[in-house]
Amino acid sequence: MPMQPPFYLEVLFSPLSQIIPERAAPGLLLLQSRLAARMPYRQVVVMMKEFLPGTEKLNHVTIRNRTLPVGARIDAMELAPGEALSPDTEWSIAVDGGFVRGREKVRPASFEMLT
Repeated sequence: MPMQPPFYLEVLFSPLSQIIPERAAPGLLLLQSRLAARMPYRQVVVMMKEFLPGTEKLNHVTIRNRTLPVGARIDAMELAPGEALSPDTEWSIAVDGGFVRGREKVRPASFEMLT
């Protein structure tokens, strides 16, 4: 029977938590946020599990929770003084889609509509 050490940790010990509060390396956060900006969170998880070792426990909620603060930091960055936007030049674009089914019984036509 192996001997147990006389001590053990009852609390979480993370010596780098003050330096890296996200508990992920900045390079990993950058990769995750870049991928999450281009594809769904679940697809990012599949891709990262395929190419990076040690990501077996990664899930789409973790990707979302790490990506949203990165986006908030980008939104909070100030523009250079010469690049200030006025309300007259700001644009908002909304992308939405829907599936439209045809009503004809003889030759039903359906299509997807994006706006």
